[in-house]
Amino acid sequence: MSKYLDAADHGLSTVSDDELRRAFGHLFEDIQSQADEGLVTIVVLTARRMACTYLRLIASGMPELTGCSVVMDRFFDAVDTRDRDWSQEHVLIVDDTIVVGTTLFDLHESLQEVMCHEGTIRCAAVCKDSDSSVDFLLNDLSVDVRCERRMEEVNRLSKQLVITLFEAQVPFFSDFAYTKPIEFSAEAWSDFLRTPGWQIADVTSPFQALHDGVCGKTPLEPVVESFSVIPDESVVTRVLSRTTLEAAQMVEAFKLRLYARQLPDGSRSVVVLPLALVAPSYPDSLRASLHAITRDIRGGEELFGVRWTKWKPVAWHRLVQLYLSACVLSEVWERIVETSNAPERLTRDAIESRQVELYFGESSSKILDAFEKVVDGYRFADERDTHATQRPRHPDPSPSSLLLEDDVEDYLWEGRELLSSGHLPERPDSGHLTKVGLIFLHVIWGVFGYVNREHELPQRRDIKALPDLAEYQEWRSQHERVLKRGFTLRELIGALAPSTFASSSVWWQSVLSLGIDTGNDLGIIVPVTRHDEVRDVVFRYYRIGESAFLADQPLGGTVLEDPPTYDIITKASLRIVPICSEVQSIDGGAVPETGGSAEELARSVRAALPGRVFSKYVGVITSIEETHFSAEVQSPTGSEQGTADVPLALVSAAQQPLLRLGARFEWTSFLPSSDDDLRTRIRITDPAAALSH
Repeated sequence: MSKYLDAADHGLSTVSDDELRRAFGHLFEDIQSQADEGLVTIVVLTARRMACTYLRLIASGMPELTGCSVVMDRFFDAVDTRDRDWSQEHVLIVDDTIVVGTTLFDLHESLQEVMCHEGTIRCAAVCKDSDSSVDFLLNDLSVDVRCERRMEEVNRLSKQLVITLFEAQVPFFSDFAYTKPIEFSAEAWSDFLRTPGWQIADVTSPFQALHDGVCGKTPLEPVVESFSVIPDESVVTRVLSRTTLEAAQMVEAFKLRLYARQLPDGSRSVVVLPLALVAPSYPDSLRASLHAITRDIRGGEELFGVRWTKWKPVAWHRLVQLYLSACVLSEVWERIVETSNAPERLTRDAIESRQVELYFGESSSKILDAFEKVVDGYRFADERDTHATQRPRHPDPSPSSLLLEDDVEDYLWEGRELLSSGHLPERPDSGHLTKVGLIFLHVIWGVFGYVNREHELPQRRDIKALPDLAEYQEWRSQHERVLKRGFTLRELIGALAPSTFASSSVWWQSVLSLGIDTGNDLGIIVPVTRHDEVRDVVFRYYRIGESAFLADQPLGGTVLEDPPTYDIITKASLRIVPICSEVQSIDGGAVPETGGSAEELARSVRAALPGRVFSKYVGVITSIEETHFSAEVQSPTGSEQGTADVPLALVSAAQQPLLRLGARFEWTSFLPSSDDDLRTRIRITDPAAALSH
């Protein structure tokens, strides 16, 4: 058997379909043969999952492709495409699955424009969804498809691929650099988790239960644990005060992701991923920040050593991300060295360079050189006064069109009610971690599962029903693919946990991102960097991923069914993930596995949602009388506005002390399934009151 098939069998062993699994090996073996013959000069791996799968196969013994460049589709953001001769290039676009075909069609079209319609472009894929794929989109693309499967089988492949990548400690990211595995003894790992200044959240998803199909049985020991590590205010101040001012002012948030494999002796093999998120920014601000970085870090204008000014603004955004993430990793590296086998000096050798190469292509070596300069510069940087790191107001991109969908608004409001009922994960003290609960996680996962079920799948059927390419082009001029629509982090926070905006605690400002982290690991959520050319803003947002079907049953509606029909991820999470978030002691690095039952889940959800949401308003108190308070109220989107007198009897005893002029509140009426009597809830939402704990 060839090395390609061996690597596929070993590296993708979770894929149960033998033909599909081996098709990955056959595909790359054929690509190498074509590269040897000069028929392929550039291999474009479509999106992050195909790129991560390629890295997994190489780690499993597959030879790297040679004789051609291997890049992600996003590479074309980071290259001066107009100053390049494309006439001799033979591009092969490679995907794992073709579902509808719009993504492949659009990428093929955009590359034709980039290449000025010179050279050749062909496509290849492991599998095509026979239920959803549209032939007229693929007919002119020269697509080599190895297998066809029904939608259910394609979904199974998607689930198995994300399990494979997680268990192999391949972070499901394409735009952040991460370390090679670092070894910690059991005692040292526990010591590292107690590092002062960082709060630990266990966000391990139930991959093992998804893999084995075990639901509601004995809890399983995870093969790989996943943690999100949030800095406290002192760490944030220190990091920002040691970075270039213009870059520090662009930081939206930063943290660490840790992927820890448990070894038989209790030690851990850990991949560290530093995440620094850049706030929405104007291209001019990004350019100015990069010029300032090159000025401040040793090396002057030669820091990056590439013609980045010719790149697209989204690639500038990635460079600022890379700079800031290198600073975050530098901040924690000394502590890593103290507790592990990591080398004393952080260099490019500690980073998984292939992942960088897939994004930056031929520029990657110089980018990694710049990484080392950033690390050295951070080590010797002086701290500025803290006031110098105050961040200005950042521009807003165009609002998500999904927020205008009435049913999506209803889902988000139900999620808001669930989170407001005590399901936001508590901030842990030193020596403890927060085990993030199922209700909190599913509220966030379910946003994307719901959009997939109620908007993406119907749109797929609409496209499938079109007669030809001309009709599709007309349809496309009037519609945006749901697959490309999403939410910014600020939009999700505003919809689900608005009270966290004004908190001075970094934990509360970052808490919603814990659900995004697990959704990312599961492939339910995909982070994307985009240039909104209407407002000229570069920003990061989150859209549905290939595995969004895992979370397609909203908890609110599900528990009203008899019996409840929980989705795949909920069934897998029960008895492994706690229903409510818990603060637990860090004990020798081992994380206790505590879950719940379907009955407990239903009780908790019904307590927060005593029926379907009938009406919903937000308001501000304008006066308080003996029996009622008066308020200005409006619907969440502002489409309805007015005044109301609200009886004080509707306000709970716990909420009564929070009533005051100017206080903001939410007013929700529920319609229980058992009778027609509405149940009303008034909740004061002032951040200082809501987050005082």
